[in-house]
Amino acid sequence: MLRRSAFTALGLGLILSAWVVGQPRMAGPDEADHYLKSVASASGQWYGDKPTGVPKTYNDRTARVFSVPESQRVATGLPCFAFHPAIPASCQRESSGQTTSASRTGSYAPFVYVVFGVPARAAGGAHAGLFAARAGNALLALVLLFGALRCAPNAAARLAVLLAAAPMTIFLSSIVNPNGPEVTGAIAFAAATFALLRDQDRPALWAWWTFGGVVLCLSKTFGPGWAVLVLAAAAVLGGRAGVARVWAGARRRLWAPLVVAVCASAQVAWTVLRMPSPGVSLADVRHQLRPALQGLPAYLWRGSIGVFGWLDVRLPMVFHIAVGIAVVVGTVLVLRVTTPRHRFVVAAWVVLTTAISVAVTAATQLALGFGGGQARFTFALVAVLPLLIAAGVRSWDVSPKSRLAVLGAFAVLQLVAWWWDARRYAVGVKGPHLFLRHPTWSPSGGWGFPLAALVVGLAIVLVSEGRALPVRAEALSE
Repeated sequence: MLRRSAFTALGLGLILSAWVVGQPRMAGPDEADHYLKSVASASGQWYGDKPTGVPKTYNDRTARVFSVPESQRVATGLPCFAFHPAIPASCQRESSGQTTSASRTGSYAPFVYVVFGVPARAAGGAHAGLFAARAGNALLALVLLFGALRCAPNAAARLAVLLAAAPMTIFLSSIVNPNGPEVTGAIAFAAATFALLRDQDRPALWAWWTFGGVVLCLSKTFGPGWAVLVLAAAAVLGGRAGVARVWAGARRRLWAPLVVAVCASAQVAWTVLRMPSPGVSLADVRHQLRPALQGLPAYLWRGSIGVFGWLDVRLPMVFHIAVGIAVVVGTVLVLRVTTPRHRFVVAAWVVLTTAISVAVTAATQLALGFGGGQARFTFALVAVLPLLIAAGVRSWDVSPKSRLAVLGAFAVLQLVAWWWDARRYAVGVKGPHLFLRHPTWSPSGGWGFPLAALVVGLAIVLVSEGRALPVRAEALSE
């Protein structure tokens, strides 16, 4: 199993590298601000200084000025192609903008930013530093996904990890953005949590549970809340007997819950003491709930399947419809063979994810002053859903047809998403679909490496996970 997980992780690593290299500078939302925060955090500047002037928006209140070397400064604000999907990334050659050491994410918790910032500072200049920071995010994601695979107790759980590693997960893990560790941390933490319900005495599970929980709690403000929801879902799923068994194992390894609790407390303390208040009242949020609910399909459904870049790289609607139908049908088929308690937990998770997404969207729209939700704010909950569904599957192996269907969906999703994203930056959305012959923009070294990395990575994952797992004798008695 170790060799198989390592082989699958190698494929996922190649897919991640195709995204890291295949996107231009500042292709991620607020990537310049996150990059400056990363470089500063790696040098011990965790908070910075407040900029001069009167803050007008919430982004003004979270902005901080850092002491960053001139060679590693970048231009913040919108890149020339943001929100203009017909304009390829070649416009960056014409104007780089005025560099700055101020970051609008300066007051955010610095913990995971250090992971991005250390390789960025080691790389030297801003251009190399940005891609080094992306590589740091991708490497952390790869380790967490490998851990999730190692925790998977059966074939259904392994396939669920691949579904959780959706194009949106890969995208967020290939740019400089703390949402990447938040999502992959949630995947590893949930995979270990649900596995502990079956085997609470396996030491490796507690190690991955701790690592995933630490990353999840330290990544973003809502991380500790997501961890609590995962634990609550597992408690209901396992029942009193399951909770008692896991708690007995936790008491023998008390360091694990203590470490996660300390990290969760650190995130909460930073939010309370360092993050400025968004200045949004509950009454204001209630008034904003209706438009947030009306836009739910656009930002949560489409965004979870794949909306990349500055929310301007959208897959074709027919693709979203096809994926949505496949997800619903697949979920119904799986839930038919599980217990009523498991079906209740899955349904409750879907309702909670929807409700939280609407509330968070309403609050952020008011705080930031612009409309339109972003799935990345609550995507960690969406990514946990396949793992939660698989947690109710008791059989060790999966039928060849089901395995082939899931792996085929994984490969098509990854290939179409990467190609659509690459085309947008190479020639714009109005350019030719077969853009490789005459691209307007190309990454350093051309499109050969990222395309080859993607294809080889997909092939490795398909070969590794396409074989049936050996059926364990003890699993047959479950």
